[in-house]
Amino acid sequence: MPATGLWKMTNFGKRIASTVLKLTNLTEIISPGAAQRAVFIDLGQTPAGNDFLVYYLYPMWSWHSPPPIRHHDGTTLSMADGHAEYWRWKGHETVTIPREIMDNGKYAYELLEGPDYEPQTEDGIYDLQRLQKATWGRIGYTSEEKL
Repeated sequence: MPATGLWKMTNFGKRIASTVLKLTNLTEIISPGAAQRAVFIDLGQTPAGNDFLVYYLYPMWSWHSPPPIRHHDGTTLSMADGHAEYWRWKGHETVTIPREIMDNGKYAYELLEGPDYEPQTEDGIYDLQRLQKATWGRIGYTSEEKL
């Protein structure tokens, strides 16, 4: 990860204006509201594991199995208010994110190629920031937001 920003990891769970970054109670979901905060995401299943992370501080996909690697066209999210949404990736760049095949002798699976990937197109940035906002409630870096 880039070594930019003065953010401390201990700040997660704290309120920034009307947004709480790490939620522990539904009553903490204020801005954005529960209809826009993701609780679960359909990642599919691979031998690499069923987890991923979404950066808060950086405008990039994490190397560890981001959703576009698992689901090429889009993914389904369950929101905090109880409804579910299918998100189709807007950017061609998101769908064709650089990937490599890993083979552990038993299974072959795809991972993001390289350490991380920073989108270069407006639609690619839109897809990433949309997921970051659904996860964290906001993005944690300075950017001209496309949403």
